[in-house]
Amino acid sequence: MSSFHLYLDSADLRELRTCLPHPVVHGVTTNPTLLKRAGVTRQGLQAGAHLSAEGVPVTCTAIYAAEQAHFAASLGAAYAAPYLGRLQDAGIDGLALIGQMQSLIDRGNQRSNQHSGTTTRLLVASVRTREAYLALLQLGVGAITIPPRLLTELLDHPATLEAERGFLADAATL
Repeated sequence: MSSFHLYLDSADLRELRTCLPHPVVHGVTTNPTLLKRAGVTRQGLQAGAHLSAEGVPVTCTAIYAAEQAHFAASLGAAYAAPYLGRLQDAGIDGLALIGQMQSLIDRGNQRSNQHSGTTTRLLVASVRTREAYLALLQLGVGAITIPPRLLTELLDHPATLEAERGFLADAATL
């Protein structure tokens, strides 16, 4: 699979303007013109399969079970979107479940690449903390969408900012 995709999850234009453009951000998930979304219901999967067959990039959203991620990959969806925070709020070990989903997606992508060349990425949403973000990277998910607040937290590590201030102070004395 190609490179990792990081998206921002916000509809607040003022908030987005403070973050974009940025070289580590692939796009915004709340923009309906970027991707067509289909829930993983009987009807949603049928609509997703039809759109995918027409070459329209589809995101199967509201993924709450590993088999739903498998179904999304089977129909050729560009993305399968589980909600980590909501899984955890429901008392589910969201990271373990997303790890299982990623394993199924990886196997499906290996088979798909041999036949059609299409791949599906997990696009994990409802990511609330730095620790969750890092755990998802370790699981090898293909895409994560985060709120701008978390992007700021990830980019502006306090120790790095302190070191930068020191470098700038040193440079000013030259």
